[in-house]
Amino acid sequence: MSSILAKIGLTASATSFGFSQCRSSIASHQSLVRFFHSSQFWYGDNAANNAKNRERYANDPEYRNRMLQKQREWTRERRAKDTDFVANRRQSNLRWIAKKRPAHIQNYINDPEYRKSQKHNRRNSEAVVQRADLKRKANINNSYQKNALLHWILKATWQCRLFWETHEPLISEEPDGTPGICSSCNGVSTQRLWWRRKKVDEKSAEKMGDESSKQVLDCHNCFCDMDWEKALPLGYRGHVFGSGKRLREPD
Repeated sequence: MSSILAKIGLTASATSFGFSQCRSSIASHQSLVRFFHSSQFWYGDNAANNAKNRERYANDPEYRNRMLQKQREWTRERRAKDTDFVANRRQSNLRWIAKKRPAHIQNYINDPEYRKSQKHNRRNSEAVVQRADLKRKANINNSYQKNALLHWILKATWQCRLFWETHEPLISEEPDGTPGICSSCNGVSTQRLWWRRKKVDEKSAEKMGDESSKQVLDCHNCFCDMDWEKALPLGYRGHVFGSGKRLREPD
């Protein structure tokens, strides 16, 4: 054997090295095949576990609440440590809102069931209720005065005899209010009281369109924020709600 190898110019050590290389390549190939098959089983098990977790998330309220709590805690910690995460999350939310907003507006204006679900979710939010109560009690951003003016206009039987300089009030006949779009904050909501502008500027006309420019509406909050003195009717400017002085019916 050695003489044959010598004739073809190979040594025993070189031959053994070649055989060892061949065996190692075969072994690595077999290992790769075993890993491929095991990974298939692993991915299959992972998909089954994901499907099981999704079903449990949908049907088990306690499990769903635990997962949501973990997600909130993780997000809170990440927000506190990573400023880039906060900026990226905000930009992502803005893109999502811009994409969904046209369909949301159409559904909110035209679909009572959709509008009811949106209103129900917002009313049941404890954070929204707490912020509103805090603003009213502390009169943050003049919230107490604006809320008092709103209820006074809705309750006054003689409000039709009052006159405002820039707007006129539109009180909804529906007990739950009328849906609309505010031309100032561009928010869509249901309000018992909308304010219609008496004069429409070019910017608002372009923003609302040719048909809508005939009736440009502002929500009560935006109307009061424009100029609080002008938010009060003529003859009642300077009045402070809660001061003990009652507003009297005009002659």
